[in-house]
Amino acid sequence: MRKAVDTGILKESFTEHDLRAKAVEGESLEVASKLLRHTSTQVTQKHYRRGVETI
Repeated sequence: MRKAVDTGILKESFTEHDLRAKAVEGESLEVASKLLRHTSTQVTQKHYRRGVETI
């Protein structure tokens, strides 16, 4: 990943957690929680909702 960032292929590095969060971006809290297999929506809200929620 460092080489890809250094050569400009990627603008910034990321982790598997970033990919997981991106996969449910734009989904409702309930749908995201089900897709991520969380036992409650509170877990999804705490760990995966980044930034401002669009209404």
